Amino acid sequence: MSNVSVNRKQVDAALQERYLHLLSALRSEIRGYAPDFMTPGASANLPPDLDAELHKVATTPSSVVARQMNRMFQPSPMQGKASELASF
Repeated sequence: MSNVSVNRKQVDAALQERYLHLLSALRSEIRGYAPDFMTPGASANLPPDLDAELHKVATTPSSVVARQMNRMFQPSPMQGKASELASF
């Protein structure tokens, strides 16, 4: 598998150029868990292709998006522990 990826500035610029504001906003909210559908990655032994990766994101089945987004916005077990500790 290729370790080369599209850099963050390229992704940010592409999202702005293509008016993909919702995807850009979701991307900025990633803390810890990143939904797999939002990080498709390049195919093995091929250089990264931003258009191909955006196509993979856009064609992800809605059931996959919903499941992964629910996971993204669920509080982590550690967040619950931190709030319990803070109440002492």
